[in-house]
Amino acid sequence: MPVILITKLAQKTDVSYDFLFMQPDGKQLAVLTKRIEAKQFQPIIDSVISLTEIQKAVAHCASGRVKGKISLAVDEKLAQEFKHTVN
Repeated sequence: MPVILITKLAQKTDVSYDFLFMQPDGKQLAVLTKRIEAKQFQPIIDSVISLTEIQKAVAHCASGRVKGKISLAVDEKLAQEFKHTVN
């Protein structure tokens, strides 16, 4: 989606956004770490789905109704723990 459309959509829906482009670089990773620790990022997690249910994740993504990131959990126990913290 072009930036101009993103900007108009953000204004229309009263949300803010930032673009952050990173390279695998120690200085940039240190900046990112500080921003995360200062809680300047608020990740939006739509759902946490077990890797064993990958088809469900793909279908959900294809539905066009995703509001955030879909996270795949490799460990079933972790998937359940994250579902409780996210939902």
